Amino acid sequence: MPKVAYVQFTWDLSRFLFPAEVPKALGEIREAAKTEAEKVWTVVERSVLADPAWSVGLKTRLKELRPVVFDGMESGKATFLVIHSGERFIGASGLVADVGAARQLVTGIHIVSEFRCRGQGTHLLAGSLVWLKEKGLAEAAVITKAGIAAEKYLYKKFGGKSAPIENVPALPKFSRK
Repeated sequence: MPKVAYVQFTWDLSRFLFPAEVPKALGEIREAAKTEAEKVWTVVERSVLADPAWSVGLKTRLKELRPVVFDGMESGKATFLVIHSGERFIGASGLVADVGAARQLVTGIHIVSEFRCRGQGTHLLAGSLVWLKEKGLAEAAVITKAGIAAEKYLYKKFGGKSAPIENVPALPKFSRK
């Protein structure tokens, strides 16, 4: 099996300013309720399945992400911001406001394929960074697979600095207690 390369992006939140004007067509961002975990998972799963860069390691990635969504939401230790079009969730971002975590954007930004390249990913990334800044964090990070669309086009926005990462920490485990 080929070795998979990963990249960590970091943002200095003390310098981050939310874009002043956000077109309403990009969708409303809000925190998902615990009861919406299945809808959040659908977005995350569809987003990963749609990116051909995940063809290697796809089953493993989905197996890792599923408990982050369900256990993270049930325990309240992860917050998921969602962007929706009407009643339908079209994007999701799992966040932890933990300064010591290897990644605060714990799942990364996920947008369903039919809404990609329309600004929703940028809008959700901005909203995620603002949420983390409002929680008092000075810096935020995400770890992603090299070559996926978000690594190539999205995470560089808003001053995201990238660096290869050799030893990728496991995604957090959340107890549902």
